[in-house]
Amino acid sequence: MELLPREEVALLLGSLTACGFLVLGLPDVLWPSAPVRRASPRPSKAPAALAVMKAPAPVEAPPLLPAPPSALGVGRLLLERARAEADLERRVTILTRAVAGLTQSTQSAPDDDELTATLATARTLLWQTWEEIALARLAASMPWGSTALGGQPLRLLTPPAAPSLTRRS
Repeated sequence: MELLPREEVALLLGSLTACGFLVLGLPDVLWPSAPVRRASPRPSKAPAALAVMKAPAPVEAPPLLPAPPSALGVGRLLLERARAEADLERRVTILTRAVAGLTQSTQSAPDDDELTATLATARTLLWQTWEEIALARLAASMPWGSTALGGQPLRLLTPPAAPSLTRRS
């Protein structure tokens, strides 16, 4: 018996492997495990009512979204909600969001005087709310309680003015 050269052995192994893949893949082609969806339906022996295909309904475009509200409108709405809020901690949260949004809008449009005035109002109201919270906590921590603060309503301080960045001559 004579040995086969390397090329013939490689060719034989490759041919046997290809035949094996063919044998293993043939049942999958003839009897697929999952139904395959095809682009065009094949004619079948179904009743005539099912054979008639209706055209799909046209897809409607989604409705257009309304335009987003302006930063000034949102700021004013938040200021109104903050003024109506009785809980001081919640009022601080609302005012902080208003100041953040108005500050960002003021930075993008620095010439808008109405926006700047609304931002100043929001900052003043936030400062006053912080003062109210501080006074309430101070009164609660005093040994005599809040009886000392029960008389005349206190006039709350306003926030200090921002320092001017221009040089004075």
